[in-house]
Amino acid sequence: AELCVKWGVANSFFCELKKKMDRCGNLAPLPHKCKPRKLTPTKLKALDEYARANNGDFTYQELSDALFEKTGTRISAVHLMRYVKAEWRVVAKRTKPMLNEKQRAWRLKFAKAHRRNAWENWVDIDEKWFYLWVNKGTLKLPPGYEQVRKVLASKRFIPKVMFLSAIARPDPAHNFSGKVGIWRVADPYTAKNTSKNYEKGEVYLKDATMTAEKFRKMMTGLVFKSIREKMPWADVVKVQMDGAPGHTGKETPKILNKAGKICRHGGPIIELITQPSNSPDLNVNDLGFFPSMSSRVSKIKTRKIEELVGQVNKCFADYDSETLERLWSLKTSVLAEIVKVQGNNTYKLPHRRKT
Repeated sequence: AELCVKWGVANSFFCELKKKMDRCGNLAPLPHKCKPRKLTPTKLKALDEYARANNGDFTYQELSDALFEKTGTRISAVHLMRYVKAEWRVVAKRTKPMLNEKQRAWRLKFAKAHRRNAWENWVDIDEKWFYLWVNKGTLKLPPGYEQVRKVLASKRFIPKVMFLSAIARPDPAHNFSGKVGIWRVADPYTAKNTSKNYEKGEVYLKDATMTAEKFRKMMTGLVFKSIREKMPWADVVKVQMDGAPGHTGKETPKILNKAGKICRHGGPIIELITQPSNSPDLNVNDLGFFPSMSSRVSKIKTRKIEELVGQVNKCFADYDSETLERLWSLKTSVLAEIVKVQGNNTYKLPHRRKT
């Protein structure tokens, strides 16, 4: 009792020590019994089979229920989530255009013809919608920081602006950055009445759809002019575009090719090339430039269309030539992979190191 008071322990403490001495012959600590592993090889195999049978499309609760049905052991969805994120590869869902036999043959022919192309004096053009607010993605908020709620008049009709982009491969020998230009697809309108945005009679730009007439006007008045100003050393510049109705309707390629041969103030001859249908991966804009631009523009907070237009132009002006150069190298790699899969789009790009 005196020792218990001195050491500050209960009277039963010495009784437990005596029992342990009688049972084990010493007072050394016993080894802890390891908790049996929840995910045994049999359970891991069941998880793998379920994931393959459902192509990886399931919730963690569904995975837990399927494992219980298969093995009779209940493992929580949280435990399975931690295991999957640590050991498996979690990727976002992606879709690709469906290709028929004719389109695959066209892609294969295009890839074989240009897989060794250095892309000198070559321009890729395409259109892109830029949104005032991107309603997707996740936010990383520190503890105690409240999320700022974005208020929109409509989630379905978010204000947006269309731009026509023209991109070439950078040419350091001629001090050319590769940025031919980016232009808003819009028509001038005159305000009929005074509103909170415009005064009566004020002329402003209103977004327009890319029709054949609009495309021809922008190509001859903006794109061709910019190409001849920024690439005067070239004899012939080839402009690649997709086969959208606004690009190919009403004999637009024939008219533009004819206009491209007319060089009244000097400069290169311009020839148009239509890329295979359902093949956005063959255009540098869709392949990487537009996603990169969207990411940069969305990080800048804007509230008005005019501010969004200014930010798109600013991001285009600040776009670095090194990234453009890597995009053109990526296009070459895409063509090589297309040849390997006989024109299909089921290829997987090899990893490329940044130089």
